[in-house]
Amino acid sequence: MRHNKSGDIFLVFDRLMKVVSKSIIFETKSNLRDASIAKSILENHFKKNSLYEYIKSALVISEWKLEESDHGKADIMLQEIRDHIRESINYNEYIKDKICFLNEVKKVFDIDLLLLERMDNYKIIASTHLFLEDCIASKINKDIKNIENRIKIKSYLINEIVKQKQKLPNVSEITEFIKSNNISPSIIKFTNNAFADELKEYNPDIRDLIENFAYHTNTDEFIKLIRLKIQETNNEIKNIAKNLKNIDTKNIFEITKKMSDVEKSINYDNYESVLQKLCEAIELKFVLQQENN
Repeated sequence: MRHNKSGDIFLVFDRLMKVVSKSIIFETKSNLRDASIAKSILENHFKKNSLYEYIKSALVISEWKLEESDHGKADIMLQEIRDHIRESINYNEYIKDKICFLNEVKKVFDIDLLLLERMDNYKIIASTHLFLEDCIASKINKDIKNIENRIKIKSYLINEIVKQKQKLPNVSEITEFIKSNNISPSIIKFTNNAFADELKEYNPDIRDLIENFAYHTNTDEFIKLIRLKIQETNNEIKNIAKNLKNIDTKNIFEITKKMSDVEKSINYDNYESVLQKLCEAIELKFVLQQENN
């Protein structure tokens, strides 16, 4: 079965949820307006109907985290999902609800732009949609091709579910990841020190930030964390600088001003460079604290 992004309800649903979550972090007029429209569409089209049953099943599948030994468990769980939606979703109603939903989305959003952003969980979403649509359609279409499709998709989906199990990277993987993203050598030095067991207490702010970076990259929560950390660091630098003697604080306050400007403009395209600037500001705070003492 060929995957069609613009016809994938789960994918469009996921992108509309992204629009809503982005407005919480970036409260611009356009983001708030788009979020209001997205919420209205979701509320209108996912209310105790075929799409509601579909998305419930899709969300259950997408949240599974299984070990390699759990292929059999995944197979049984998918069979349960299949039986549930075959009983609860009428094919004709589903097609009608699906067309209405996608048409309304296309009226107010550029669907190609909405689906353009890279998604870490794309394979899971796409294979989940294909699996569920095949299950819904198979209630009325029972030819051998549909059975083959279902087996292929279910096998692929099981493998993807198993592969997404949670495993935190080790120190060397984190360091390599930071290097590959052009983080400055000074930050790598602090990261190495921060992760060394004998130096766990050294600059914990940078250690915590890099840990979050390594484990939660490219999420709304991480960008929100950076924004809050910039505000917190700026306030701490300003408070320390006020008490410094025999030091020209003009340049210090210029740095905090630039950090404030950066915080307002942070997005998915520049958050890595912002993280680098933030780590350097944290280290500046660390040096100023030593100077103040």
